[in-house]
Parts: sequence; structure tokens; C-alpha cells
Amino acid sequence: MNYSNTVIKPILPSKEELSFLLHSVIDTLLNEDEAYRPRYKGDVGSLLEFKDSLPVIIIPDLHARFYFLLSLLDYKIEGETIRSLLEQEKIRLVFLGDGLHTEAMQKERWIKAYEAFLRGSLTNPFIEEEMAEGLSLMTEVMRLKITYPALVHFLKGNHENILNEESYGNRPFRKIVMEGEMVKAFMLSYYGKELTELYASFEFLLPLFVIGEGFLMSHAEPAKAYSKKELIEAKKHPSLIHGLTWTKNDEVSGQAVIKLLKKFQRAYPHARYYVGHRPVEERLAYRAGGKLVQIHDANLNQFVYLKPGELFDDKKNILVIE
Repeated sequence: MNYSNTVIKPILPSKEELSFLLHSVIDTLLNEDEAYRPRYKGDVGSLLEFKDSLPVIIIPDLHARFYFLLSLLDYKIEGETIRSLLEQEKIRLVFLGDGLHTEAMQKERWIKAYEAFLRGSLTNPFIEEEMAEGLSLMTEVMRLKITYPALVHFLKGNHENILNEESYGNRPFRKIVMEGEMVKAFMLSYYGKELTELYASFEFLLPLFVIGEGFLMSHAEPAKAYSKKELIEAKKHPSLIHGLTWTKNDEVSGQAVIKLLKKFQRAYPHARYYVGHRPVEERLAYRAGGKLVQIHDANLNQFVYLKPGELFDDKKNILVIE
């Protein structure tokens, strides 16, 4: 598949398009190169480990911000767009998860969708608009992953739970209204059970943890200092999945971050651990004694640009798309 960005506004993908992309991206995930995604007992693992020196773009929670993704691909670094750098295999993108569910900026739309939902309208115009933004975003992510499998990676976040289930480390989600249940109801009504469950299979195959030169990443702050074996075999450990996707700020002491950095970053004493998950203000928040960098500022279209091994500087390495 040649990646070309032809979508200029969010639209609901057809059943045929979504089915094709889901089957393609699932096949891509199942056949990732063991050089960076170790396997266990023939199964794809949940750990990504990069041993090269490619610069990396770290993108915090997207939450259906479709235009943020398009703007990101057209953003220029040292004179070249990120899209062009991908084509030349000169850069790597890591998304920290949470593709669906717009946040507070669309509060009124969620409320209107909820009112219609309570009246029995599962595919009302408000939820359709919401899902057009979310699924347009995620189908673009899928295209990127299919086209650049070794260079584009999307981590599982707590919002990667299309079935809104409480199993496999997942928990049902609600914040403004009943977002998780409404999205599940929409998917089942609009796309059907088979396609909705296929989307859930895609989510289940997403990686959870990243090791690179001078950095670690997961969606949320780790609840424990997991071993490499546990991280590879995460699908066998629901508590681990939960511990990398649902940890609240200040719920844990931060010692897990320190221990994981010591374990996996011995050659880089200045290494940092990057997460999204909970919103921050003023671009970022430092946690775990400054070793953890939390970058999900929902009011900014921002990302981290890192060259492996370099010292993180929040004035230099956090870039904002105006």
C-alpha cells in the first residue's frame, strides 16, 4: 500500500474500507519484525525495543484530533516534512495511545449525543460527527502503520477498548457522559458485531512499552517495575496491561519509573520515561523526581522530537503546531 493523504475532512469510513484496513493492519501487527518486537511461543509480544539511532517523534493522546495528525505529517523538521522523513526512513513515530473520544472541547456535543442516546437513538448526528473524527483519525493511523510498519507505532491506551469491557486489563470508560458505552453502541449499530470485534482484535495487538536509546515509553505511568519477559508476554498478564494504561497521577510512588530506567537505560543516566494519559497544563509535567515526562496537554497540538541518546530539554524538544 502506498500511503497518500487524500482525506481532507473527517468522514465515517465505509464498512468495506474499515474492514480492509483492519484486516491489513492486524496482519501487519501479527508479522512485525522480531528485531524490534520480540515474540513468545510464536505469538507477537507487547514490547518494542529499538536499537538504532533514528530520531523519534513522540505523540501524546490524540483523542480524535484528526487535523492534529494531518498537520503533524506536514510539519517541517530541519527543512523536511515528517511525511517526507518517513518516506526516506529517517524518522520514527510513536503514538502514546488514546485514539478515540474527544475531550472537554467537545463537551456540548457529547451531552447532545447522550440525550439522543437516552431516547434510543444510537446513530444520531452528534455521535456520528464524533465517530467521523475518531475513525478518520484511526484509519489514517492504520494506513501509516501498514505503509511504514517499522517506523510507525501506536501504543495501547486505556481508551483502546471499543467493547467498553472490563477484562484483559481494560475498564469501561466514562468522563463527560457514557462515552465508552455510546461508542460501543454506535459501532455495533452502524458497523455490526463482526467489524466491531475485529476492531477490538486490532486494539489487543497494539504494543504497550517502548525501549530506545535514552528513553522509555508507555501510555500511562507504570504501576510496577516489570521485567522484560513480563513486558513481552503482557497479553498473559491483564494486571500489567492495566498497570501501563490506567495508572492515575500520584497513584504510585514513581519508584517503578526509577527502577525501569536503571534496568533498561544503564548506558544513559540522563534517560527519561515519556507518558501521556492524564492531561497536564503548560505543556508538560515532571513526575518521579523529574525522570518521568508527561506530555498530554489537550489544549496544544504538541509532540516531542528526540534524537536517541540526547539530553531532553523541554524548551528545545517539545514542538507545538500552531
